[in-house]
Amino acid sequence: MPTLAHMQIPPPKSWDEFQDITLTALRLRWRSPNFGQHGRLGQDQQGVDLYGPDDLGRLTGVQCKVKTGDLDFDADIAKEVADAEGFEPKLAAYFVATTAKRDAKLQARVRVFSEDRLKQSGFPVGVIFWEDVVADLLTSRPDFEKHFPQLGHLLETPADAAPTLLCALDVGYDGTAIKYTMDLVFGEFGRMANEEPRQIDAMLHGLEASSRPFMAAGLHVELLGLLRDLMTSCHAAEWTTADGLATKIEGIIRGVEYGMKGKVLAAYTLGVRVRRWDMRTLAENPRPTNLWQSLEEPALLLFGGDEGTLQKLKALVEEYLADAEAMRSTRLPFRAYNIIRRTLLSEGMK
Repeated sequence: MPTLAHMQIPPPKSWDEFQDITLTALRLRWRSPNFGQHGRLGQDQQGVDLYGPDDLGRLTGVQCKVKTGDLDFDADIAKEVADAEGFEPKLAAYFVATTAKRDAKLQARVRVFSEDRLKQSGFPVGVIFWEDVVADLLTSRPDFEKHFPQLGHLLETPADAAPTLLCALDVGYDGTAIKYTMDLVFGEFGRMANEEPRQIDAMLHGLEASSRPFMAAGLHVELLGLLRDLMTSCHAAEWTTADGLATKIEGIIRGVEYGMKGKVLAAYTLGVRVRRWDMRTLAENPRPTNLWQSLEEPALLLFGGDEGTLQKLKALVEEYLADAEAMRSTRLPFRAYNIIRRTLLSEGMK
């Protein structure tokens, strides 16, 4: 996603809109789908507009402040903190989120204030400025566009093209073949080859990162929980549970295709089809005469006139179809996947 240097987003002027945007941003920041609103306008909210668990599991309260100027420490922070002391159950952390710009002097004063509170067993206090809110939103394109649909086109920058395409490729390659990978690592083939069980962890951690650009915050948080439960089930050899989790994860991953288009969809499709090629080699199915046709269309869309990459991929397919021994080698589709990845990486470095 673009950095703040590329994105100057004007803050909202209405309190309710700012609260909605902040709620989305903090769910992303803390991967906390249960973070929610407290009460409604007109009720005594005890200094808390939003509350829920942060990424450390602490019960955290947030007060939202729409400001045309700077925050006032006494009126906008100290007073709200005093009100939040009465929140039940007792808060473990507290933040004031504001449309105001970052203020180094205020930050220093809040840090001292927070340290003094901790020494007296009070909850720590922090400030979340508008720049911080925007930075969190920029980690998820769907969530950014939910609040700023008119600015979505600004996310289409050349610098972001290659990382997004790499994510799409990896999601297609790994995310639609989780049960296949589990069988390779933990099944009979994996035991014979003495495969490292932690391979599954690396793949699932990779999916955590690569799937984020294509999912709304709530769905991505749900996916993270499923991925981590799957890791635990695999290492505990709870295969019935693991199979059910893998089926659900693969379904979620396949669903991201419907939000893709253009080169992003082409990269995802290539990932899926190269992985199917890989799966076919172990099954030793009859030679797929349409293998190159299935790869050529998305490859042409993704790489255009890059004849070098297209020829390398086609040569691997021809080797696979011409040689019975090569056809049984899983290295050929894996080499094709690496060629695609290296090309996208080199594009991103230009």
